[in-house]
Amino acid sequence: MIEMLRSDQRYGPVLKNIPAMIAYCLNNQESRIIQSPEYLFRVDAGYHAYLLRCTPSELLDNAYIYAYRRDLLERHMKEAEKGIRFVTTDGKEKFRVSDGEQIRIITGGDGTRDRTARYIDAGHMELSHEWGSTVYSIREFAERLEQTGGMVIPMRSTLPDKCYAVLPSSDEIIIVKKGESGYYRTDQYGHNRAEALTIVDECNERGGVTKAQTAAMLAGSLFGWEVPAADPKNYDEQGQPIKPKRHDRGDAR
Repeated sequence: MIEMLRSDQRYGPVLKNIPAMIAYCLNNQESRIIQSPEYLFRVDAGYHAYLLRCTPSELLDNAYIYAYRRDLLERHMKEAEKGIRFVTTDGKEKFRVSDGEQIRIITGGDGTRDRTARYIDAGHMELSHEWGSTVYSIREFAERLEQTGGMVIPMRSTLPDKCYAVLPSSDEIIIVKKGESGYYRTDQYGHNRAEALTIVDECNERGGVTKAQTAAMLAGSLFGWEVPAADPKNYDEQGQPIKPKRHDRGDAR
């Protein structure tokens, strides 16, 4: 497989040399791993599947290849779609993140550590950073946080790093940053709330921030980043909460 990736024209050839690998990665931006400088490509070959992880740099280790039984990889990826659960010590779910998303650990001393969460199975996860990785059971991780007085929050890739918002208690325009409690003042106000919202919408639109993201960011800064209201998927295009669908109760009246 490695030799084929070095010489077969059907594959670039992606591993012909370092410049060829860098060019292949930069021309396939959809294959970039979220919040990472690495790119991931999959090659299926009959009974097996191969994952090629590339780092387009002449200074770092450049390529790793992993071989899997294709049917087992497919099953694992299907299970991973359910997300990684973060729970309390008694097993109650606090929130979920998608496989490959980042979380932020806030230590008892108010320090922060950002980690990438990877799905292992329903009860285990891997937390990795640039120096290595550690596998935890989800209950063990919760117990360690409780013992050290720490907490964990999701750093959803569906949220921007920052946005503008209108303070609910006034017409003040504020800045909210992802993962941070509270807000930053701008000393800007609208003549009324409608004008303040218009200014905020224009500023966020220039930054590529949607109304759903703005609503989620404001909720996260005020009520905690682990609450459902801090996830933009729970809002419509106008930034209004999506009401849960009513279940069909059959003949009930």
